[in-house]
Amino acid sequence: MKRIIYIMLCIAFFGVSNYQIQANDDVDSIFLNDQIDLEEYIENMFCELEDDDIVYQVNHGGYLFSTSVDSNQLKEDFLNLNKDAKLTKMTVKQAKEKTKYELIDDYLCGRIELTKNSDISIIQKETR
Repeated sequence: MKRIIYIMLCIAFFGVSNYQIQANDDVDSIFLNDQIDLEEYIENMFCELEDDDIVYQVNHGGYLFSTSVDSNQLKEDFLNLNKDAKLTKMTVKQAKEKTKYELIDDYLCGRIELTKNSDISIIQKETR
């Protein structure tokens, strides 16, 4: 059985990058003149998953998930290969929300630029 495992890595020092073992051509279209379309980026990170599917955040960084392996088996296999890794279990919906906050934080700190149509209204609501 062919396993497809996706690993998303967010690297704060270099801004945000996305690495997938299986190539996703849509990712390149998200970046326009080094700007990130917030909603499109997040949707493409988890494009093959439903909001109630399970993902694991790896060491407070990227996300580990599989579309062909049970999440518990995926966790066990990953930890067998990476003994010191810390995995945090969450739903895709929670991961999307967390990723949005992290990208907005990167934007506010000047590490990334967002496109004009990126919805950052969540910041305005919380700062009032």
